[in-house]
Amino acid sequence: MNYRILRATHLSHYKDAIDAVYRQHPDFDQLSYREKQQAIYGQGACYSNGFSTAMEELGNEAHEIVFDFQSLQHTWARENEFQPRTAEWQAEILMAQIEKLRPDALYLQGSSPVGLAGQDLKTRFPFLKVIAAYSGYPSVGAFQNIIGIDVLFACTPKIRDFYRGEGYNARLLYHGFNSAILKSLPESPPPQHEFLFAGSSGFGYGMGHRTRYWLLVELLRDTSLNAWLFEPQAAAPPKAAPVLDRFRAILARRLGKMSDSGLTRLATVLVQDCTPEGLSLFSRVLEHLRLRPTERTPVEASRIPLVPLSELFPGHCHPPVFGMAMYRLLQGAKVVLNVHTDAAAGEVGNMRLFEATGIGSCLLTDTGSNLSELFEDGVEVVAYSSPAECREKARFLFEHDQIRQQIAQAGQRRTLRDHSLSQRSALIHQEITSYLRKRQ
Repeated sequence: MNYRILRATHLSHYKDAIDAVYRQHPDFDQLSYREKQQAIYGQGACYSNGFSTAMEELGNEAHEIVFDFQSLQHTWARENEFQPRTAEWQAEILMAQIEKLRPDALYLQGSSPVGLAGQDLKTRFPFLKVIAAYSGYPSVGAFQNIIGIDVLFACTPKIRDFYRGEGYNARLLYHGFNSAILKSLPESPPPQHEFLFAGSSGFGYGMGHRTRYWLLVELLRDTSLNAWLFEPQAAAPPKAAPVLDRFRAILARRLGKMSDSGLTRLATVLVQDCTPEGLSLFSRVLEHLRLRPTERTPVEASRIPLVPLSELFPGHCHPPVFGMAMYRLLQGAKVVLNVHTDAAAGEVGNMRLFEATGIGSCLLTDTGSNLSELFEDGVEVVAYSSPAECREKARFLFEHDQIRQQIAQAGQRRTLRDHSLSQRSALIHQEITSYLRKRQ
């Protein structure tokens, strides 16, 4: 059974990825919609067009939309003589595109524009036979969007189980590696860096990235680690003062003594949805993931990431990289460091796990209860469970090139065999096909 499928994804939360597109294509705003799409795909961010390519290999007609890239979407609107009528241009243009393409299946990768819940889309577009969605860490926005979703995917077992506990029949779908990007990378380039990390430092994300932040502090201080860091410099402004005050009170009780300015800053960072529903969901997620904080001392509270690492270690921290620039950087490292956020709750499954191994880097990653389902520790990746173990194993890998290279090669073989975007797309296809057959 085959069908026409449309994937809607987002990119603007990675502002630097958009900036990279403009650096590569200074005339980007003058390009056609199709040319802009190809320019974005060429950057290799957000799976590029790997999803549609994989779906077409399965016999489906597939389309991709980056719904929050303003220049791209307004170009489509202009070429199709569509004029958004409100400030909610993301939702308006996407709905016009859905009407134009008339897909059988809609796949929402991550969040969707404000006001676009599954049940609303079904009412507006009766030709949609199935709506699927992929969700990472649960948020109020995610819950609003999955109302009416037919097939829901979650990125780790605990996130899947959380959704199931909330009444949704979620399926496990790990991130994957878009193997097509290997065609644009050199084969076996000489190492440029001994020890490398690329991603968010944890600054600007409150408690959710605390473990990563302080591990990076230790490694930047004690090892040869160089880090290319995404560190948002300003927290989102509060949208509802009473809710923010209530959240500050919760933090004050749980974190012990802390300055009023510190509490306000932390609360603003943590509260993504300043609504009573946001607070309720935040509590439920923490409880399910066993992250609910107990009474904390002022010393523990002081370990909240409040200073950019680029200010603490300017000689070893660099601006963030995305897409092909990131892949080239990772490929040129002897050892790539990976560390999950605290929201992973003792499991593994972030994108870097598959990206670094997929391009053939030796990955040193934090361990998790499900790691053995994905990679063999010591053979395909190297896992650590403490900062001291991380330093020790990094030093071993630096000193044993042949073992390091063997692990890198084995990790790449495993990812290309079991964790490619083609394999993940086949699972999505299987679930969508199963759902459609049940509807017949």
